[in-house]
Amino acid sequence: EGSCSLRFSSFNINGLNTLFNYHPWNELKLKLDKDSNRLEGIFEFLKADIISLQELKIGNVDKVLVTSGFKSFVSLSKSKRSYSGVGLFIRIPQKNDDINFQKALIIKKVEEGLTGNLKVPSSGEITYKESPDGIGGYPLGFDVSLDNEGRCIIVELNFNIVIISLYCPANSNGTESGELFRLNFLKCLIERCKNLISMGKEVIVMGDINVSRDLIDNDEIIREGLKIGILQKNLNGKQNGDFFENINFDQVFKFRESTQAKKLINDIIKDDYFEKLCQEHGIIIPNSQLDKKFLYDTIRISQGRKLKLYTCWNTLKNNRSINSGSRIDHIFATEKLAKNSYGNILPHLMGSDHCPIYCDFQLQDYIKNFIKDDKFGKPEDQD
Repeated sequence: EGSCSLRFSSFNINGLNTLFNYHPWNELKLKLDKDSNRLEGIFEFLKADIISLQELKIGNVDKVLVTSGFKSFVSLSKSKRSYSGVGLFIRIPQKNDDINFQKALIIKKVEEGLTGNLKVPSSGEITYKESPDGIGGYPLGFDVSLDNEGRCIIVELNFNIVIISLYCPANSNGTESGELFRLNFLKCLIERCKNLISMGKEVIVMGDINVSRDLIDNDEIIREGLKIGILQKNLNGKQNGDFFENINFDQVFKFRESTQAKKLINDIIKDDYFEKLCQEHGIIIPNSQLDKKFLYDTIRISQGRKLKLYTCWNTLKNNRSINSGSRIDHIFATEKLAKNSYGNILPHLMGSDHCPIYCDFQLQDYIKNFIKDDKFGKPEDQD
């Protein structure tokens, strides 16, 4: 019945115009001011079918809308010029591609923002939430200001798959208002995901989430803990973190709830390894908490407890050369999609303070039930 493998890739490029000053992107020799297809060089390296780029930092959306071979959807900041910015790019299938691959890339609906309160560009005054063509699952009680910084694009594909492409706030300045904004953004994201799943949608959340889930995902905290003596070294000489996490369980447990942002994300991520680790240390996580978890960390599923799986580094301190960073870029997915996936990072691709990440989803088993009646449309139905 055919096969369908889709590669999803996410990359915080920290500025489209500066990315091409660095290897390997500088070798592409693309004209930034005139060549509207300059993103094709990035896509060539990423070799993905669905690509999320964060921190575009451009003032004109036209610079990235025309990209050969891809449908482009971009959200830019409405409050600060050349700040933030998210793009989601979806490959246009060819007629000689596998039929399942073609069908999986049919775009049904597209929205900007998480809240549903932004106005649909083609409708004048109607918001996505008010539109009969909205994706749905809109959370209540969240202000449109969450959507004014160009941080989210949502696309519904064929087969009830919804992709949420994100650049989550970090509150780098540590202000009270910044933290409130950050937490409200995460809460809105979580509510939107819950509502979409309750509608029968499968959800993929991808991008710079700006949250490191586990202690082994933050080298700075590990180094400080070893320095002051609250952590023990990984003395077994292996590259997996199982031993380290076992002998440092108290700190591992504490780290996952050390900030509200970490707790919010960890409360929705199903993590069989951590549940087992807790049981081994006499902690039983109540079913009432487990039932609230609905997303899986695809890269951790694939890579296990591999150490130094970092995706972001402080380049001002040259930390990337010694791989002292954090893992804050993620691809999360619901169970039906995550169980047949393989994810990893691409740390050899430079040019930003982040590296790209990817996940290959094997969808052929998932889409079998949708193929029978062909009720979700043919590839040529796509505009």
